[in-house]
Amino acid sequence: MSGPEGVLGGLRPDAIHIGTSTVSPGPSDELATLHAEVGRRYLAGPVVGRVPAAEAAQLVTFVAGDADAIETARAVITTYAPMMMVVGERQSQASTAKLSQRRVTRRLTTQILRRPWKRRITDDLDGGFGIQMFAHLAKNQAIHDLAHARAAADAGKKISE
Repeated sequence: MSGPEGVLGGLRPDAIHIGTSTVSPGPSDELATLHAEVGRRYLAGPVVGRVPAAEAAQLVTFVAGDADAIETARAVITTYAPMMMVVGERQSQASTAKLSQRRVTRRLTTQILRRPWKRRITDDLDGGFGIQMFAHLAKNQAIHDLAHARAAADAGKKISE
């Protein structure tokens, strides 16, 4: 990261480094400090989404850092993550938001999959979000239509019984 051959040595003075990896909150703040020590700007912007979302430039990102840097970088960030959520000025806030989102989603989904009405959710939503969020998790695979969603929901029911 530092030194003449590191990332910081290669950044132009007006450049903004956007870290899109998911790291724990501590290292995120350390990266911000390293950048500030050499007069550079760092935004933490971990992304949420699988490969198809990345290929379609439809990721979600939690962004934290200097407000002016965020506004300057907004046009670039929204090219790969049209849903950009600014969560604060401390870079660790982006990591915390991303890690919390994963935990909440996992717990919610687990509880929904254990409920007998999970198939109704999938049917009521007629595929869409229900397919992507709930039904496919029963078998940990991608689902692309209502028939597959129903089959995955039924498989999840058998697993939980």
